[in-house]
Amino acid sequence: MNRLYISLTLAISFSLAFVSCKKDKDNDHKGGEEPVLLSANIDQLNTSAAKVVAISLRSGYRMENITNNKFSVKIDKAQPWVLVFLSSNNVPIGHIKLTNTIESLPMYYYKNDINSFNLGLLSKNGSTFIPENNLLQTSIPLTPEEKQVVGQSDDWFTASARNMDIDGNGKLDFMENNEYGLGVLYFIKGGQFTSGTTPSLDTSGFVDGFKLFVHIKDSTLPSAIYITGPAGSGFQNTLVTDHNKYTNYIDFFSPTISSQFPPGGEYTITYNSKNLKFDIPDQSYILNNIVIPWPKVNLNTDGTINNISWEMKLPFKNTTINPLSLVSKIQLQIDGTGPACQNNPQPNRLYNSPHLNAETTTHTLECQNIQWNNVKYIHMTYWDQYNQHYIVGFAR
Repeated sequence: MNRLYISLTLAISFSLAFVSCKKDKDNDHKGGEEPVLLSANIDQLNTSAAKVVAISLRSGYRMENITNNKFSVKIDKAQPWVLVFLSSNNVPIGHIKLTNTIESLPMYYYKNDINSFNLGLLSKNGSTFIPENNLLQTSIPLTPEEKQVVGQSDDWFTASARNMDIDGNGKLDFMENNEYGLGVLYFIKGGQFTSGTTPSLDTSGFVDGFKLFVHIKDSTLPSAIYITGPAGSGFQNTLVTDHNKYTNYIDFFSPTISSQFPPGGEYTITYNSKNLKFDIPDQSYILNNIVIPWPKVNLNTDGTINNISWEMKLPFKNTTINPLSLVSKIQLQIDGTGPACQNNPQPNRLYNSPHLNAETTTHTLECQNIQWNNVKYIHMTYWDQYNQHYIVGFAR
């Protein structure tokens, strides 16, 4: 698969959501569900914790005081959260951790019909707070494989959430109504349809490149930014001008980097007189632990495509996971020649599905006129719950 060709799929509509830093009303809950009331005890004298901040990807933040060694905070079920603890003068002192790798609360997978949970006593170990009662043991039933995937996938989000002064001016960003975010899009060679309608795994150049996305909301929006990353990142004071501008924020899109993953380290975004600093954790897990939608094409008797079904797989381990444990939404795209189902701006695009919910694992094409023999590529595009984006291509 050619990287230049696959980059043409970027004409799809990106829905970027980063760590949002606006105060959220308690009754503004996503997904039409009642929130979960989390409560806990904490030794203020030994931990110096005076406040807790719950940070989400899509519902902003909620800050509560710790009073008499206790706190409670309402959080939505429909998304992941990070709990960060502050001193009395608003200095971050640590964050909650559920396992050695899971540093978020994956509330999108909360299965308990009880809308309250007592974390018990929080014990501080360095900069992490460990709950006596673990959500993963009673209310978020992830399998061992799913825990591994979530623990890897949440790294980027939790690292950004814990850094609450990204512009380095000595004030917490959300208290100034500023938002800064850094996201990633991966291009992945999933496999090839060598024979039949189920692909084989392609292990050569599995990850074919990536793009970075930069989200900025502050009083002055730039028209261009510069990105500098660690050695091997492909960014050295790189000018970035490609962007979408909205009423009070702007999203920038970097060039595609011909590398398998962004290396861990500090990434600096420079514009006007500001330097935004993001500390990105190691992303090398992407090489052999990534989850991809594995398709099976189902044909009509005349050789046209009826539907495409898929499983979410760890392909190098041949293990499937429940898509609800990680996936936020998914989209199916078909490239080739011959009659198209829709009028699409992308060259050779025959079909774009709507954005489908995570629980969807089969999609019947809205048109039944696409000949399997005319198909060149199938792209399984998905967003995970931590808002990273993956375009997984299967060639014929």
